[in-house]
Amino acid sequence: MNETVLTLNGVIDSYGWFRYQVEAFLNKNKDVPVRIRLDSYGGSVEEALAISRLLEGHGNVTVEFMGYVASAATWMAFGAKRIEMHEDTLWLCHKCSVSISEWGYKKAEELDQLIKDLKAQKKSAEVIDLTIARKYLERCTASGKTLQDVLTLMDEERYITSSDCLSWGFVDKVIPGMNQSDRESISDFVNLMHLPAIPKEADPGDSGKANQEGLLNRFLSGLASMFNEKKQEEKPELPEEPKPTTQTQNKMREDFKSVNALLGVTGLPVSDGKIELTQEQVKAIEDALAVGKEVDDMLDSISDHVKSIKGTVNKVNALKLLVDRIPTGVPGSSSQAGTEDNDDTPDTSDMNDPVNEYVRTNFKKKSKN
Repeated sequence: MNETVLTLNGVIDSYGWFRYQVEAFLNKNKDVPVRIRLDSYGGSVEEALAISRLLEGHGNVTVEFMGYVASAATWMAFGAKRIEMHEDTLWLCHKCSVSISEWGYKKAEELDQLIKDLKAQKKSAEVIDLTIARKYLERCTASGKTLQDVLTLMDEERYITSSDCLSWGFVDKVIPGMNQSDRESISDFVNLMHLPAIPKEADPGDSGKANQEGLLNRFLSGLASMFNEKKQEEKPELPEEPKPTTQTQNKMREDFKSVNALLGVTGLPVSDGKIELTQEQVKAIEDALAVGKEVDDMLDSISDHVKSIKGTVNKVNALKLLVDRIPTGVPGSSSQAGTEDNDDTPDTSDMNDPVNEYVRTNFKKKSKN
């Protein structure tokens, strides 16, 4: 039987994805398998708890982790019948955070009350952390993990890989390769910015090495190859290497490896502390500097932000971060069922009543995870 798919992107709270949207979708698809493609940094503990129970109540939901899955989104999925995770997805858990809003001058008795309130909020946060830790523990007891292991992982607050999630027991299956939605989003970005095409993956009959390589790495490799090709085109023929002394060779190899590599020599003659260069060698250095400037100019043309960054390496790193932030969808994106062209996005036209409007505009969350 075909699955009905819901793409759930973004924050989990009353301003993004909240329980009533998910409930409407599940109610519309009570008797069919549902797949939720989840890409979220998390959000409200309360909304995530409610959605997790809705998934459990449906009874036939598969959650597919895509992109970045963090915080409340990680354990919200535990209500599903099955959890799958793309190989290149990153997963993060941490302890909850509590909103604190205090400003102004306080008298002594007011400070006492504030301290009392903060201690109460701290105790509440500890209860929430323990509740969430036990949810993780239910998934990973079979792997031999303890409650302390889970609390330590939450304290570290770091991303872990899909293989780590599988070994912990947080997911049931790892989907190999790059998910198609990420590929299309990054390809659109590459075409828009007139950047080099992303190298294609190897055929299934090949060794599979290219298939294992991340799409972003292949994109950056393509970018680097474009620059390298430019350097090869403009690199002049170098004159015959001078015959330096052994002492000179050792000195050049220790201190000027980059210059030696550029000129294609192992060393240059030194006289009275001065290095002698031919006109051809000076021209080779000048041409290399010109190519470097052209590379910087090409990077600067991408955006004003990249142009403001100092250093070629820093510019490329900034471009990498920009690609990492390409979204895979937005709340309200269309859903699809298997090979059929079904539009099962929750119909929220009947939610514009005073009650739901009040929830959306006035309900404030006290805790985030």
